[in-house]
Amino acid sequence: MYNPTTDFPADGTAAGHAYWVYDVALRDSSPAAPLGKVDVRSRGFGVGDQVPGATQHGAGALIGGQIPAIPHTSQSKAWGAAPSEPASDALNITATNVAHVTIDAARARVDCTAQLNVTTDGPLAITLEDCHGGGHKTVTASFG
Repeated sequence: MYNPTTDFPADGTAAGHAYWVYDVALRDSSPAAPLGKVDVRSRGFGVGDQVPGATQHGAGALIGGQIPAIPHTSQSKAWGAAPSEPASDALNITATNVAHVTIDAARARVDCTAQLNVTTDGPLAITLEDCHGGGHKTVTASFG
């Protein structure tokens, strides 16, 4: 999830990035709290999705200091091991209200020839940077 109002250019910080995905730009940033969502899963690592365990519920109390005990509830979830799968030169991309995203291909373990499996609610420009040999490639995914 990306909200550009959480960027602070004067301080040199930007929220539109995670791992090897960056330079996220929204198609519509007009609301007071504009939101865009992009999920990129690289098939280049040779592992599948981890299987989530059941959600565990708990309770306790925060104690210490000058404040009386503060009761709280908690939730936690354990995840199983990631299953092995054959590595492939492919990215699965799902985007909502995102106009552009850049992917560091080397860090995602794919190349500029990667198969792009895209689901989007509008036009999406995808730039693959740092490809084998230092090149880059920009493609526009269609929607509908």
